[in-house]
Amino acid sequence: MEKSINERGAHGLIAIAIVSAIMACSVFASLIDYQPIVSDGFENLSTAKNIISHSSFSSGKPEIPDMNREPAWPALAAIVIYLASLENVSIDILATYYSFVWKMINIFIYAMAIGIAASYCYCTIRNKYFLGFFLLLILSLYGTTPRLINNFNNEALATLLVLISSILFYEMMKGRWIDSPYCAPAFLGIFLGFLVLTKAQFIYICLPAIFILLLKNKNKAFIVFLGIFLVCAPWIYRNLTLFGDPAIAIRGKTVAAVRLFLTAEPTSAEYPCMAYAFSHSKIQPGLESLLGVNKSDFSQGEKCEKLNRELCFDMGLTRVRCEPFPEDIYSSKWQSRIQYFYRGYYAGRLMEMHQLKFWDVAVFDFELVKKYLMTLPLFAWRGFGFGEYPLLSLMISLCLFVLLFTSYWPMALLCVSSQVFHILLTHNIPRYHAIEFPVLVFATVYLLWLLRCRYFRPLKVGGENSILNAK
Repeated sequence: MEKSINERGAHGLIAIAIVSAIMACSVFASLIDYQPIVSDGFENLSTAKNIISHSSFSSGKPEIPDMNREPAWPALAAIVIYLASLENVSIDILATYYSFVWKMINIFIYAMAIGIAASYCYCTIRNKYFLGFFLLLILSLYGTTPRLINNFNNEALATLLVLISSILFYEMMKGRWIDSPYCAPAFLGIFLGFLVLTKAQFIYICLPAIFILLLKNKNKAFIVFLGIFLVCAPWIYRNLTLFGDPAIAIRGKTVAAVRLFLTAEPTSAEYPCMAYAFSHSKIQPGLESLLGVNKSDFSQGEKCEKLNRELCFDMGLTRVRCEPFPEDIYSSKWQSRIQYFYRGYYAGRLMEMHQLKFWDVAVFDFELVKKYLMTLPLFAWRGFGFGEYPLLSLMISLCLFVLLFTSYWPMALLCVSSQVFHILLTHNIPRYHAIEFPVLVFATVYLLWLLRCRYFRPLKVGGENSILNAK
């Protein structure tokens, strides 16, 4: 294990983290819209309120426990409710009058992530101009995505945990920092465990990292796995005991069902509609002549009506709204719903209640495999469309994959695995990649720094710097 950084270096990195976090808070505060917490955020608050007031993990009636949501984010909200003595406040008041509190929690957590990422970025490249570019890039990205501040979803906590886990994995793979036979892998396992309890899909996404670690050091891989198990096992046991389902949450089947319907049901004539709907809202007008599709084609009764829901976009300053058709809301059977999203959503809910199976709604044959492969590029393209600047989002996403071919590949692995997981198995909406933003921007700045070193001065191996090597 390498020596600790000297006090001067440590104080400098801490100062960078604090100043960067304060800058982020000042930018994010201007994004607060003071609207009530709704939708998924309201369900998270309801669960938190039931935890504190009724000792029940339930998103609905407290006497009916459920496993609709991962537990970490509602548990954090429950701690806030307890510490603020809000136990006797109704859920409607918590979601309206106190909405500012929950948005400030988002701001604080995102600011922490940006502060840590900025400090680590400077520790890596040791260049104040690139640090300034990092802050400009990441604050521009978050500053044009107000949904991340105003919706009380679990992206904020997941972002922080993904960043810390990525840094831990890199430092451990390079044999530095707190690296020891037990300490580093134990910390990594614990953070990954809480990440799984925040975003259930990471129980699969973290497997490539554990497998690679297994090839290098079996003991450390076992400790990481043990850490994840110890953190997640009580929750999995609770769900197995109460619901007979050893899972983190049940909503995964709904997401998988939506992807299945969007893959199996569209015809080849609807693929241009998918390409249009899956593109960033700012570049859709430029695609109209190429694809022979325009926004009016998504109206009810027109050729793209079944993909109207896919036009929704809330990952930029301009929010594109879309509404379900009456049949999508009031039809008693999933087969009667018009749009593919709602057909898949309600079929998925039935699957979660064990009333329907995947093979009841689709035939798993060569034709489905063919459709899967044909639509795969469309789903991959869709995930790159976050933020207000489509070319920027595409660039930083591609930089993440390029980072795999540098010495910082362990830093990229977790987020690359996340990208691949969503491309292959979910409907890959841009929101799913918000948790990767700090690592995406780090990858972009680091690669630009490498180019600068390569073409403007002799290359120095900055990738070998560790946070504990700062001078």
